Amino acid sequence: MNEFTPLCERNGRFRESLRSSVGHFRRGEDHLGLDEFLNSLDDLESILDYLQYVGEPEIEIEELLEALKELPAYLRAQDVTALTDALEFTVYPLTEKWIGGVTENDDSPRG
Repeated sequence: MNEFTPLCERNGRFRESLRSSVGHFRRGEDHLGLDEFLNSLDDLESILDYLQYVGEPEIEIEELLEALKELPAYLRAQDVTALTDALEFTVYPLTEKWIGGVTENDDSPRG
């Protein structure tokens, strides 16, 4: 176990929540999708807090923040399609890069 294990676990949970949220939105289950998305924000906050504490590995925080800035406008406009697209095609792929950035600093094999 290394120092980035908690980050990997939180990131995995965050990614799963995003994936679930996108699935609900795509099936027209907007309330469930929104609930799952809001739950994922707790993990995102934990991830960002953790990164501040241990020092940031090579991840694209600025890219993520730029993508997240758009989400409130989509929510206000009730534009579920734009929200879902942003989560699926921008936010989720960035979380995959995070794992790469963290594990590049680790000698253990990826699972």
